[in-house]
Amino acid sequence: MFQVPDECPKLESEPSYGVAKPENFEYPAPAEIWTPAVYASFNLGKISMPDFSKIFKSKKELKIVSEEKIYQSEKDPSTESGCVIS
Repeated sequence: MFQVPDECPKLESEPSYGVAKPENFEYPAPAEIWTPAVYASFNLGKISMPDFSKIFKSKKELKIVSEEKIYQSEKDPSTESGCVIS
């Protein structure tokens, strides 16, 4: 029988194997052209939303697509595949 230890053993925080070392992620510096004046120049009042109601009111009926069964092997799934169990 195995027993659970009372204290958890201390693990290595930096492994000494492998080729790569973990690097902390740092955000890239923002580009100089994106200034507060550029952000303020965007006028969201001029944007017009597309009319999605026309898309949903389509009168055309879509045909049902007939799909063929795809089997995992190239053999015929019926018992007439030529396999013989002896």
